[in-house]
Amino acid sequence: MIGLLINDRLNSYAPLNPLVSNRISPIIAEDESMIPYITYNTRIGTPDYAKIGLLNSSVVDNIEIAIEIVSSSYRELQEIISLVRDAIEFQQFEHNGVMTRQSFLRSITETYSNNTRNYMGAVLFNVSTNRLTF
Repeated sequence: MIGLLINDRLNSYAPLNPLVSNRISPIIAEDESMIPYITYNTRIGTPDYAKIGLLNSSVVDNIEIAIEIVSSSYRELQEIISLVRDAIEFQQFEHNGVMTRQSFLRSITETYSNNTRNYMGAVLFNVSTNRLTF
């Protein structure tokens, strides 16, 4: 469910639309020839059973989300990274009863591929969710 939550948030964040429109997908890009694009995946998910009952939740999940961006331009990569931060960091959002409680930036890394001649960025967030309807 957290993947759908992130997908919904990124796809509905209007400032990202002109840059990546429908090129946001889980784990692997649907069409790597359409650049720029964003992929995302869950790196770690640990339930916190000690918080049962807080904020009307059954379980609080602590998850690390990796959002990876590929662009042919370093300037564009920086713009997309900034917009992804704006969409996720310190924000609360909901999808089908799953709501984020905390969203903190963990790290940003950048690389360049000589093979594909593309710039790549990875933005990692620690996200806590309140699982309401599982």
